[in-house]
Amino acid sequence: MQAETRKRLDILYGGLLAGLVLPFLAFAFYTSLIQNAGVVEMIQRYYERHVLSHVISLSLIANLGLFFLCLRFNLEKTARGVLFSMFIYGGLIVLLKFVL
Repeated sequence: MQAETRKRLDILYGGLLAGLVLPFLAFAFYTSLIQNAGVVEMIQRYYERHVLSHVISLSLIANLGLFFLCLRFNLEKTARGVLFSMFIYGGLIVLLKFVL
């Protein structure tokens, strides 16, 4: 990757946005293709069964690939944004597991 392109892609907010959206897209892909159900319906089912926090945790595996891809191409600020989004999801998981 050339230096100009790398500099343009290496932004914290881009990694944060991608890190917040990618797990949701992975979950939506799983529910639409594998489960043959709607996303909202599956979220309600998982919440009623008290496993929504587990499913969100598994959805974060998609961020792992994005994080290492950013590190591979020396996009450190973007990788920080992805990592920060995982901490946001971690707070959501703690809320779901212990508060709600």
